[in-house]
Amino acid sequence: GPIKLITGAVVVTAFAWLSRTNMVGGMLGLPLLFAAFLEDFGFYAMAPCFMISVMWLMGERRFKPMLAVAALLFAILMVLFVKVLYVGLPTGNIEPFYSFGNWVVKVLQ
Repeated sequence: GPIKLITGAVVVTAFAWLSRTNMVGGMLGLPLLFAAFLEDFGFYAMAPCFMISVMWLMGERRFKPMLAVAALLFAILMVLFVKVLYVGLPTGNIEPFYSFGNWVVKVLQ
């Protein structure tokens, strides 16, 4: 539990530090980072962070529009996967990510 959280924080911080000057490397590495953390942190927590990170790496610096776009895309994905397709997305294994993922699923059902 706590070791994975600490390791995740260190890896994300190192990734952010290294990708600040190498946007192409950041864009190539971000999906790998997303995939590596998906099982432990869950789709419901990782997807908004991934969307905001992609916008940041593409040069957007205004936080409110990034938050609005991520919220809209996340809502569309949730309705599509959970309500329309009935696909179970990873909820994560670590608290509080597991509880958050389950809460999202309960709200959408």
